[in-house]
Amino acid sequence: MGIGPAKIESHEDLEEGRRVVVLVHGLASCALQACTEGGETSFLCDHCDSEVEHPRIVFVSIAELLKRPHIMKCLGLKLEEATSRDGLETVSTSCGYTNVDVGPVLGLDGIRTLNPGPESSVTPVYLWHTLIEHLSPNYNCMAFNYDWRRWGDLLYVDELQTQFEQTIERAVRIAGGRPVTLVGHSMGAQVINYMLGVKGPNWTEKHVSDTVLVGPANMGSPSVFAAYANGPSQVAHSTVIPLADIAEVRIRDVASTWPGLLAVMPTRLAGFDVFEAKPLAIRKNVREYHAGDCIPFLEDVQTCEDTDPLGIYDEDQSLHERMRRCLEDLNLVDAKRVWEAGFPLAARMRRGIEQKIMPNLKPPLGCRVHVVYCADVKTLSVMTFHENLLRKAGHAQWEPGDDTIIASSVERMCDLWKEKGVQVRKYRAQKTHHKNLISCKFMMHVIDDVMDMAEGNCETSEMSVDSEETGDSELGWCGVAE
Repeated sequence: MGIGPAKIESHEDLEEGRRVVVLVHGLASCALQACTEGGETSFLCDHCDSEVEHPRIVFVSIAELLKRPHIMKCLGLKLEEATSRDGLETVSTSCGYTNVDVGPVLGLDGIRTLNPGPESSVTPVYLWHTLIEHLSPNYNCMAFNYDWRRWGDLLYVDELQTQFEQTIERAVRIAGGRPVTLVGHSMGAQVINYMLGVKGPNWTEKHVSDTVLVGPANMGSPSVFAAYANGPSQVAHSTVIPLADIAEVRIRDVASTWPGLLAVMPTRLAGFDVFEAKPLAIRKNVREYHAGDCIPFLEDVQTCEDTDPLGIYDEDQSLHERMRRCLEDLNLVDAKRVWEAGFPLAARMRRGIEQKIMPNLKPPLGCRVHVVYCADVKTLSVMTFHENLLRKAGHAQWEPGDDTIIASSVERMCDLWKEKGVQVRKYRAQKTHHKNLISCKFMMHVIDDVMDMAEGNCETSEMSVDSEETGDSELGWCGVAE
């Protein structure tokens, strides 16, 4: 299904002098669209019903997936060895097809639903819609859109750092000099944590009053071990990669090119293991992997061979892919595939992430911090792998969480931050899945509480750094639980 003659890009109607809330999405939580460059035709060789190619939603349009399930392949990134501007080894990312540009849908439309454009008026796949509607009558809402696949590419991270600074400083000007409220979901919480860590507490105090981290993936998730080695849909249908289960195409090799997936593997925060030094992945008869063992795990994945080359994982053997390669050889296709599976460069990508991003996930000083999480949904905490890590892992242990983020890891992160002087308040929602935390009724209460504090309608002295709000009782939203 085409989406029109031009890129989707919403322009927020911002009112001068009104306080601003900046929304930062996470992994797979912003729509992506693809456009051909220079008016080329035959985009992805997908049997278009139009002679002139037009932009289309590629993550995620139900109509596209049903009509052309192979459209997910255009989410693959071309990876090349590179060096960051501060001299660290990294991997640069670019579009996986020639003459094609894939990037986020900008503005609130990019995060309101996963399928913006005409399709969303019929079958909307809601994301931030409820929160945006809740805030809009009284506050300016701005989206900080970025290509979630590329978070972890250090060259791209440097670009985002400048973009983030400009976005926040513009928001402060619009608000008449008043600091903004930041809301980050999942990997978006890690993005915020990194940006504030780089900018430091002095800049933060001037520009940010409150930071709300919802289902934070700052410390990562154990389930990503299997999400990377076996494919996102092998682990989560509605968690790590929303809607992965409706895609007929197997996207393991595509997802292996995303630094963003590697960035949310389990990690130590400021050298502290919030997973209590427990093994998170077990390779039968070989070794265990802990939060600090992501690089060895990725190196081991690289050594494994796909023992089922004609099976469910190998899309290169599909009829469509063989036809496409033949057409490429005959110079009959303008958009040619240039990406390959990312396993050989995964350890290099992760090493750069651990050298630059993780050290800047510092306790966020300079603003109030509110953490929203759940501890009532069974969440995968330990996987058992075959000796061949590419074979589907088994689920060994579960812990309370939100089906993606383990609750105890969030609580230990908050405890660590409190020890460092961060003013942290925890809000525990009941029986809410990861992707729904940002839009549930409980979150609406939380954001009202936060905005009251930002407006000065609550005495900040009433907010104890040790207070914890829960979703199972009537609460005094401006103070500790009654």
